[in-house]
Amino acid sequence: MLLVMAGCDVVYGLGGRASDAREATAYRQRITIAPPTSEQLDDVPVAITIPMEHRARLAGVTPLGREVAFFDESGEPLEGEVEQLSQPDGALVAWVRLPHLAGDTAIDMEYGGDRLLPRRNPSMWNATYGAVWHFSPDETDAALDATSNENTLTTSTTTAPPTVPGLVGGARSFDGVTTMEAADDDSLDPASGSFTVSLWMHKPTNIGPFDMPLFKGGSSIGFDGYDFELGTSAWRGCVVGGPSKDCAFIDGSDLQGAWVFLALVIDRTTPATLTMFVNGSPRSTVPLTVGPINGTRPLTLSIAGTPYSGILDEIRVYHGVRSAGWITTEQFNLNNPTSFLTFGEPVAIE
Repeated sequence: MLLVMAGCDVVYGLGGRASDAREATAYRQRITIAPPTSEQLDDVPVAITIPMEHRARLAGVTPLGREVAFFDESGEPLEGEVEQLSQPDGALVAWVRLPHLAGDTAIDMEYGGDRLLPRRNPSMWNATYGAVWHFSPDETDAALDATSNENTLTTSTTTAPPTVPGLVGGARSFDGVTTMEAADDDSLDPASGSFTVSLWMHKPTNIGPFDMPLFKGGSSIGFDGYDFELGTSAWRGCVVGGPSKDCAFIDGSDLQGAWVFLALVIDRTTPATLTMFVNGSPRSTVPLTVGPINGTRPLTLSIAGTPYSGILDEIRVYHGVRSAGWITTEQFNLNNPTSFLTFGEPVAIE
């Protein structure tokens, strides 16, 4: 779950309940989350943007070092980490994990305490995550992986892609020359299992027929792995394993110049399929014929030869199938926060 707060440059906390010895009034606020699916989702990060009418109170009662904490309805604290402590408008960006999300789900936010939100909390991302890249604004050259796999993205060009405002928090802007890569690691490869890779992108222009925002093989036989190819040719997500290559094709002509959420799902359950999701909906599904995918190449953003020009944000690699309900919820959450969330009135607590 993602928190975005504005009002002042502060450090907030997240974790256990606030101390009984408070120097200022603390508040509790109920937030109701309305996902677009009835499917139960487990261990799901959900983005929360604090509406403008609630930001002044938060800023007024949470001076430097004060706490912001989240709890489920039974009062159990929720895991989280901070992505960003100060945006240009003074916002705080944090990620919090919901154990379960099924239909309308209520949580409580408390603020006015004294515990600090950790900047990085790998235990928040369970073992199904191969990598999570937030592109935090305070990262200049390398981009840290939020998971315990530590798949750090580094630049292989003279200048790193600059950090820019993203769909939420920070993002990286690629110009067709700059690249980033993470060394080959088993956590980034599907092998013989099911797999999901997703990203948010904002692409104003094409460079060539096969612009690749993400490449870890997948472009041709002999390059085991997966990629996104989003140029002047038909857009596609491809996988290569052994002597076979499969691609899910989509028409990208209506997707340029706006934020777009793409997810490629390798599902090896019978019948095995490869599906490309666009903005939360399945756009193309084809039979999956490839063998085990054991890539040996680094995961590269905007690879030389078929570079990408545009912004990338919130890239995730998962082991296993992310369901249609999960992918729809991820997209709806970030793209329609006012429909996704309802805020109750804050109540003062002792």
